[in-house]
Amino acid sequence: MDIVKNNNLDADDGGLIAVYWAQNGNEGSLAKASNIDLYAYINIAFLIQFGHGRDLALNLAGHCDPAWNTCTKFGQEIKTCQSKGIKALISIGGAVGSYSLSFANDGKNVANIIWNSYLRGTDSSATCPFGDDAVLDSVDFDIVNGSTVSIVDRHRW
Repeated sequence: MDIVKNNNLDADDGGLIAVYWAQNGNEGSLAKASNIDLYAYINIAFLIQFGHGRDLALNLAGHCDPAWNTCTKFGQEIKTCQSKGIKALISIGGAVGSYSLSFANDGKNVANIIWNSYLRGTDSSATCPFGDDAVLDSVDFDIVNGSTVSIVDRHRW
């Protein structure tokens, strides 16, 4: 993909664009994406399963498989993005997947797992698929299936 740079945008501003990464196995590495001067946010997509007591499931479209512990290689690449001023977020939802929340505590439970596994919350026993030293900056809600209001309301706590 060719990127056309607008001369009015200053790379020193840390970029201005948010991009979704990890839904095309041929798109290149996360480190390569961090070398594009326009990005301010890289949404690592997608956490496609959550809620109703199900285990969270991460789908990175062929880049790695958390079940086989092959996503830890991205821990250093996440830190590379962050060292360049790019925020790395975990994106939950997407167009495919099985996600919904059945009750208020369901949202709180999912939020706690995301907080502890991806944002380095208070539970030191939680593990991150990107390696234990990888800490993401925030969460992107890409809720395409189901009620957006219900999902967001139940993640509030």
